[in-house]
Amino acid sequence: MIKVNIVKISNKFLSFMVKEFKENQRDCFDFDFFKSHFPNIEDKIITAALCRLSSDSLVAVKFYNNKPQIIFLDVQGIQEIEENSLWKKGYKVIKEIKELLR
Repeated sequence: MIKVNIVKISNKFLSFMVKEFKENQRDCFDFDFFKSHFPNIEDKIITAALCRLSSDSLVAVKFYNNKPQIIFLDVQGIQEIEENSLWKKGYKVIKEIKELLR
């Protein structure tokens, strides 16, 4: 059995939604959006990843028949991705400065 990293998948989903928001001003997604963009991920894994994002208040999920139907990107989700991006950029700059000082 293959071990699935829900955290990694949910972060990938969040990054993809934020990218879609920035490029196309889209903040509302349906389950089929994730199925079409991530065809190798099982429905139950997509559901678990979206539930994780919802429990962290990064997205809002509306369910129908125990399946996520409508997913809304929250402002906190956008901020999460932007903050992570800033940390990565800051780390890279510090690392470059450290190399220059050697």
